[in-house]
Amino acid sequence: MGTPVQLKGYTGEINALSYEGRGVFLCISPWNFPLAIFVGQIAAALVSGNTVLAKPAENGSLVAYVTTKLFHEAGIPTEVLQLLIVEGKQLSHVLLGQQPLAGVAFTGSTQTARHINALLSQQAEIVPFIAETGGLNAMIVDSTALPEQVTDAVIRSAFSLALLTK
Repeated sequence: MGTPVQLKGYTGEINALSYEGRGVFLCISPWNFPLAIFVGQIAAALVSGNTVLAKPAENGSLVAYVTTKLFHEAGIPTEVLQLLIVEGKQLSHVLLGQQPLAGVAFTGSTQTARHINALLSQQAEIVPFIAETGGLNAMIVDSTALPEQVTDAVIRSAFSLALLTK
């Protein structure tokens, strides 16, 4: 994807920066954000020059189908983005298939992330695994905090990404 940029290095060392896709990325999105995370994972993989197998949560399949169809109508070739509707239990066949994956992006439970990581570790080559798990954060409040500050902090923490601010 373009000419490599030569970087400074020690004498006798050649350093170059280049951007190129890795190959096929498996993007696994959760049930609780069936559109936002689905689109975000796909867009990140595509803009990085990769092809995508998009695997939504089972109960987000209709949203994923319509969204994938819109991607195709917008000009993304079907060979570049494919929708994969399988149950989670069948995922190991994709992860350990004949064609090795170039990477996996996953949002979901820690338990499932550990399972995927264990399956990926069986590959001959290291497969990059981007996992966002949990989503629960603790807020520790001591006796010196003012109730109105705590309330404001909790609301900002929970909803700041959804608010439009100047």
